[in-house]
Amino acid sequence: MFKTTRLLATVIATALAIGPTVAETYEITVTSLLDEELLAPFVVTGVHNDPVIFSGDYVTAAGESQVLTGNTAFIVEAIGDDPVVVGRGIDGEPGYLIGPGSSVTVSLETEATALRIMAMVAPTLQEDTYVTGVVDVNAGDTRTIELDRYDIGYDEKRRTREWTGTSAARVEIVRR
Repeated sequence: MFKTTRLLATVIATALAIGPTVAETYEITVTSLLDEELLAPFVVTGVHNDPVIFSGDYVTAAGESQVLTGNTAFIVEAIGDDPVVVGRGIDGEPGYLIGPGSSVTVSLETEATALRIMAMVAPTLQEDTYVTGVVDVNAGDTRTIELDRYDIGYDEKRRTREWTGTSAARVEIVRR
């Protein structure tokens, strides 16, 4: 009886701490802050999907594909039925990149309480780099963050993520 009561109390306390899981709709705007480089299409999904993108100090095969080619299809496929959205620009060749100062807005309906945003930086000046960040959507109706830039060390054959700078892109998320 005591174990059952304690288990029930733990479940209730956890549910209260997490809060209700009601799907919310978010408008996500990504603006490139890069001076000369282009961003590839970006992915937005709940941080609970990070194991689809990251593995230890490196990225998964799906994450590597996005960082090296800009192709978001493998991440989207691996996430499956869970909410995910891809934002594409209109700049560069073949016309779906995000140029310096350009913005792209997408909508996502999800129960996630924190969102991951990730995009490849087109390899014109530096290869195998990407921008990413996490937004706690419970922190307010409008949230703005800047995405940091990372190198996955593919070309250097070290195969570890390494931070290379801040302020590569700005993300504004508005709860609708």
